[in-house]
Amino acid sequence: MVKDATAAARVSGGGGHEAALVNFRYIARAVWTTKERVAANQTAMVSR
Repeated sequence: MVKDATAAARVSGGGGHEAALVNFRYIARAVWTTKERVAANQTAMVSR
């Protein structure tokens, strides 16, 4: 899951994005930033 590319509902009182991240951390194998994921993809392509 890429945390800075995740959408969340806008609700009064806020906290929608933070709640989404908590849920994703619970079910996801890993949580990356876009920069980290792109770097991992590039490394994987080079090692092919």
